[in-house]
Amino acid sequence: MFTLKKLLKRMNKEKLEIHSIAEKAISYNMINPIFKSLPLQNNTLYICLVSELNNTYLQNSNIGFILIPDIPFKSDIHILCELVLWDEIVPFETLFATIQMEFRKVIDIAANTSSILSALIKGNSLNELLEIGSKILGNPLIITNTSYKVMAMSDVDIDEPTWKFARKYGYCSQESINRFKWEGIAKKTIESENPIVLNDDFAKGFPRIVKRIVIKNKSVGYLGLYEVNNKFKQSDLDAINIFCDIISVEMKNSIHEENFTYMAYESIIIDLLNNEIPTTNILQSRLKAANWFLKENFSLIKIPLFKSDQSIWFFDYFYAKLIKHTTLSKFAKYHSSLVAIINYDTKEEYEQEINNIINILKHNKIEGGASNVFNELELKYLNSYYHQASKAYEIGKLTNKSSAHLYHYEDIDLFHFFSKIQNKNDLRMFCHPAYNKLLEHDKLNGTEYCKSLYEYILCANNISASAEKLFIHRNTMSYRINKISEITGLDLTNGKDIYKLYMAIKINKWLEF
Repeated sequence: MFTLKKLLKRMNKEKLEIHSIAEKAISYNMINPIFKSLPLQNNTLYICLVSELNNTYLQNSNIGFILIPDIPFKSDIHILCELVLWDEIVPFETLFATIQMEFRKVIDIAANTSSILSALIKGNSLNELLEIGSKILGNPLIITNTSYKVMAMSDVDIDEPTWKFARKYGYCSQESINRFKWEGIAKKTIESENPIVLNDDFAKGFPRIVKRIVIKNKSVGYLGLYEVNNKFKQSDLDAINIFCDIISVEMKNSIHEENFTYMAYESIIIDLLNNEIPTTNILQSRLKAANWFLKENFSLIKIPLFKSDQSIWFFDYFYAKLIKHTTLSKFAKYHSSLVAIINYDTKEEYEQEINNIINILKHNKIEGGASNVFNELELKYLNSYYHQASKAYEIGKLTNKSSAHLYHYEDIDLFHFFSKIQNKNDLRMFCHPAYNKLLEHDKLNGTEYCKSLYEYILCANNISASAEKLFIHRNTMSYRINKISEITGLDLTNGKDIYKLYMAIKINKWLEF
């Protein structure tokens, strides 16, 4: 559909006013000059000088005019047609040729669209549709989903790192994904309704056009066109817009099938978090329907995703990345966070799963919080464990100078308890005076008895294990323990005394923040 509005946009003349009384824009199928010997034809856009204009021409509501103002235009006459008064005096031949060229480009795009639609109707695969599009545009194409998994790409070799990696492994490289995010390209692509042209450092040597593919206002993938064989032109941007709309139809079914199982898991997790599964029988029935067979132990991880650091734009990427690299976890999006439920039998399984998740968090500079371990009977209290994970993240970031990427609730549970006391100074009365003596001794003598004591307690009063953690000889550690006992007057083999000192250590730590 070739309209005056679209033409002016293509020529960067959107500010020009279109005079029209019709409710619906005219779709033009021809561009012509005025021939006085021939009658005017409907659905034709005429280019002419104001001096050549016959006022009777303006009474036809099915035609349009672009007028070159070689003389003043009298606008006080009754006008039924569409009309644009050009904003400068240009040679007729120049303007006519320019508009004719834009019209032909639109016709070419329409013909190309017809070819692609025909292929879609015939049931051609995504790869076949992409090859048709690549031939039309004269450059190679790549289509990924929002997880940066390659759905289809042109069967050509390009000496460019991003293309080579995607062609070899079927995924975009971590490096290219990070740059796509941190340089703001992802945000621009998602927020723009039109294709984005990249020709900066990210696309060095190979400019490219990137456009998101949308289904029901949700981004489902990206289309990339590489400038390899032919230089980009304005018509490429128009073609990419149309091609993305067509490709979204083909992607719709495959994405639905791929995500069906994950949607079942997500629905169960969200309903548990919202306390919307009333009975154990209903839960068991839904778990069975989703083919989710429970193991003995659970842990919940919350990964906040903030718009400020753009990680929210990467939800689909995180989702797919975690699914690919974990075996015991189920995931759901909940209140702008990614929630993972780890379900396992052995400690070794849990540690392996946690390490896989931490590695992904590290690569993407994201942090999260982990709840305490719980069992199947406590699934109905899942929201409480979500709250634990939230507090682990919140307090973990506050009390750790360097990023741990994943903060565990068991490490900050006392801090959570202390945070309930409004006046921090009230905590001091619960701090055993013996520990204050030890602190004072360290300050005066430059010793590290407080640090040694803490490691000793964490190692379950094991001298050898704590010595190893502190990189000192066992005899040195034994000497320190004896000195600590002497200074504090407490028995470091007595459970009650150890508890008093541990609480004092934690209180003093909390009072630092």
